[in-house]
Amino acid sequence: MADAIGFGAHMARSLVLAAAIGATATAAPAPLAIKVVSSSPSRVTGENALVEVTGAGPGLKLTVNGADQTSHLTGAGATRRGVIDGLKVGANQVAASAGAAKASITLTDYPNAGPVFSGPHQTPFVCETAAVKMPDGTTLGAPKDTDCWAPTNVQYVYKPTSGGPLKSYDPKGLKPADLARTTLSTGASVDYIVRLETGVINRSIYQIAMLATPNDTPSLTSKSPGWNGVLVYSFGGGCGAAFRQGRNNGGVVNGGEMNNDPLDRGYAVASSTFNVQGQNCNDVISAETTMMVKERFIERFGPPRYTIGLGGSGGSWQQFLLTANYPGLLDGLLPERSYPDLITLLPAWADCPLLTHYFETTKTSWTPEQKAAATGYYSVEHCSKAAANYQPRWISPLGTGCDGAAFITAEEGGGQAGASSGGLSTALYDPIKSPKGTRCSYYDNSENIYGRHPDGRARSTYDNTGMQYGLKPFNEGKISFDQFLDLNRNIGGYDQDANFISARVQGDPQAIHAAYASGRVNDGQGMNSVPIIDVRSYVDQAGPDVHTRYTTDQEQARWSKAGPMGNYVALMTSTLGSLRQDTQGAESPLRKTMRDSLAAMDGWLAAIAKDPSNLPKAQKIVRNKPDGLSSACFTAEMRKIALTKGGECDTLYPVYGDPRLAAGEPQARTTLKCALSPVATRFYTQKLSVDQLDKLKAAFPTGICDYAKPAMYAAPRAGTWLTYTGNGNFKVAAQ
Repeated sequence: MADAIGFGAHMARSLVLAAAIGATATAAPAPLAIKVVSSSPSRVTGENALVEVTGAGPGLKLTVNGADQTSHLTGAGATRRGVIDGLKVGANQVAASAGAAKASITLTDYPNAGPVFSGPHQTPFVCETAAVKMPDGTTLGAPKDTDCWAPTNVQYVYKPTSGGPLKSYDPKGLKPADLARTTLSTGASVDYIVRLETGVINRSIYQIAMLATPNDTPSLTSKSPGWNGVLVYSFGGGCGAAFRQGRNNGGVVNGGEMNNDPLDRGYAVASSTFNVQGQNCNDVISAETTMMVKERFIERFGPPRYTIGLGGSGGSWQQFLLTANYPGLLDGLLPERSYPDLITLLPAWADCPLLTHYFETTKTSWTPEQKAAATGYYSVEHCSKAAANYQPRWISPLGTGCDGAAFITAEEGGGQAGASSGGLSTALYDPIKSPKGTRCSYYDNSENIYGRHPDGRARSTYDNTGMQYGLKPFNEGKISFDQFLDLNRNIGGYDQDANFISARVQGDPQAIHAAYASGRVNDGQGMNSVPIIDVRSYVDQAGPDVHTRYTTDQEQARWSKAGPMGNYVALMTSTLGSLRQDTQGAESPLRKTMRDSLAAMDGWLAAIAKDPSNLPKAQKIVRNKPDGLSSACFTAEMRKIALTKGGECDTLYPVYGDPRLAAGEPQARTTLKCALSPVATRFYTQKLSVDQLDKLKAAFPTGICDYAKPAMYAAPRAGTWLTYTGNGNFKVAAQ
């Protein structure tokens, strides 16, 4: 009986197999189709695109606006790829035919100089191609047009066995005697020679680097043995107005958050001058440039397995805002010293000059500890020296934002220093000498997002009306009522030229609404769509420095409201004493952790890509997180401690805040303009007399911030992939 059952089962399996074979033999071939591989078909740039034709058969023909480009395709099977060219700005028809089968697609092309979705170009604009030096000492040369275009430059560099910066390599000469080798993430060992491509895209100067010799230059059909197939896109920090091309990128070779660590392991690295917020503090332009540089990369080398974002400070909020508002550009994020966005960070730092001015002019006595408590930071110097250094470039239109010499330096607790703005100085705004000159605040730099007043002033989101500075330390008994009252009576605000005035500041309703509707306020939407490993070294007490750890808690407070955070890992290390030492020291705790994090992210993304399930992307991310990867802090000896609220990490690395948190704003910090309520005892834990309440009411005649109410002028995000049309107007673009 057993044999009979076994035979029957065998026959059943045979019949099923035969049916499957027959079905396969008679199945209709895949239909003829065309897709764009290098970008969205609605956002093609530079007159060319990498396309893929599937379902190809005998007699395949491909045309672009009627012109035959079949020869551009490679391969002989059913799937063929190739770069088509000769596209015109606007709509282009790409058609394929094979026998009776036909397919077509419309491609919308934009100029190599842009813009695509960031809005009208900024003017005036200074080209700097002649100032950017190549490894051999030459430059890109003078720009060939008003959009700063210059011919693409390809050179080679190598790593010497003695270590240190990569050096120029002559591809026509003999191999240097001190040429080092490196072991890739794949385990392969190769000569440490790097192909470095430099060119101009979207008016910015981009670079692409990967391990490759002149004899194994990668292409669409030939991969370099030195490339592991993954692209790291690097973003630079700081925040300053642009009106110029810029000279520094996010660190492709000999720079950036990890120096050459990604190249060491075989990752390709790309960035551009518009991806450095210290040179162009506009994340929309950064997103647009990232899209265009990636398109160039894919057309030249083929699509990477995935793209990992990398960057600290201003480089972190670029990663977050690109993910939230322009999804698909980055597959995994490695932010350092992170901030969830810029627009909600700006108010607290713009408060610091007001606080500093108050402390310098008041006749009321304050101890250093009380001053620190009112600022929220570990010390008052964090506010007066570090955060306050950003104010001229954010609030002031008086030219300091366009002056490279005014850029905050790493020693002052900020990002990298900027480059000189060159020939722009004579056109800068001055209320007396040049009232129609170029204004240089952050808001002027982003006028397409926030708009301008009819008189030419940029609309600003900065508002401190109703803010009760020092409310938290007052309620905790750290400052007296007289100090609290005097501070709020005399803190004042700024006029349109960033001069100190006695009145508080009213933010512009249109600009505030735009900040929410355009996604500049990162409330967590979309942040569970990619894996994130957030790394920082603890510098809160090593300052003054603005990169304090409370912003990591701020991110978690926001994003946990938007959904589960299984995709987010926060790591924190000790510091060697300053961020410069942490980022430049190859064996610093920060650099070691970043190298481990890059490897973990690579493995995480690989596991997600191999997951055959039909689960939603967010669930795939969580279930494929590497074993042992969890939020933690590390001691100086690199002992790992679980990062939990109120746990050992908080004792080892205490959390501080900023002026807005010290004024009672909730941890998430998403309010640009607070709703007001009359002064009432419910806002205070200290018992107040009738006379004291009356004095507070006189100090706040229109009311005080009530964070139990929704923020004023807040609005839901309008959508992703917005296109800006100028002066604060935008529309939802085609996906």
